[in-house]
Amino acid sequence: MLYLLKRHPIPIKAFFRHSLVLTYAFPESLLEPLMPPGLVLDTYEGFGFVAIAMVQTQRLRPVFVPQALGQDFFLTGYRIFARFEPAAGRKLRGLRILRSDVNRRLMVWVGNLLTHYKYRKASVALREGREMLDIEIKTPSSPTLPAAPRPSRMALPFGSLVTRGSLRAPYRLHSTMRKRRIQSW
Repeated sequence: MLYLLKRHPIPIKAFFRHSLVLTYAFPESLLEPLMPPGLVLDTYEGFGFVAIAMVQTQRLRPVFVPQALGQDFFLTGYRIFARFEPAAGRKLRGLRILRSDVNRRLMVWVGNLLTHYKYRKASVALREGREMLDIEIKTPSSPTLPAAPRPSRMALPFGSLVTRGSLRAPYRLHSTMRKRRIQSW
């Protein structure tokens, strides 16, 4: 029964003051050890991908709760692009959760009760300027991401803008206004 509760049965509403998603390409040999049995690293020309999403939410609450009772949080999620390939059926693309950080203890408790995102407490310093957003996140333990040499501009895994655009399509961030779902494991 608790599993059903963690599948987002309660619609949530929030305003995203800031949302920044960074995606990094790593050689697949560095990311494969982070994949659990049953999931396959989603790759392109020998590279796997890690996304780090940082979202400053305001007035986060179940849709039936008044806006005044909403809570403000800063959320950070670390995900690996993955595929689930059952023996029979279609392949599913999604994001393998490495970890999720949040700056409020209440959200750690409620988030872990109602989701499978594995929230941990983090300290977040956000400085906003006219043309600048500086985010500093400190956690008791950092996510286990392998160190990789910084590739030169010519060594990037994408050959053209057309290729880059075609890679984005399966992983568009879902809008809170639509019913589209992205798998997360």
